Amino acid sequence: MATDKKRNFSDWVTVGSICLFVIGIVISVGASKRPQEEEGLRPPLSDTNYLCSLQSYRRHILDDVIEEVQEHGGDRFEEEAARKRILSIPYSSLEANRQADLAFTRRTYQEANDHRDLCPSP
Repeated sequence: MATDKKRNFSDWVTVGSICLFVIGIVISVGASKRPQEEEGLRPPLSDTNYLCSLQSYRRHILDDVIEEVQEHGGDRFEEEAARKRILSIPYSSLEANRQADLAFTRRTYQEANDHRDLCPSP
């Protein structure tokens, strides 16, 4: 009887140590595959180039918004409100918007240049 209890206890210890080992491997693999945003890394560009790229994108958005306000007969107060709204967007949101714009542009370009006949001829 006593040996059965010892064997069961040692079996549980072995199973527990194997589980802890597997959990450790899963955690280390998961930590090595974190997205760049979690670790605070930037794309391959240098920080200065990255920020300049986002500032250029922000300027592009700002020009578009101000042009739209002017087209709809907005006054300078509406222009200033639009400017403040655009300038208050954080860089992380700008990057997400920029990536979405690039994806949309690529998809639109691919669709525009897709000359395959989607409907079979009768």
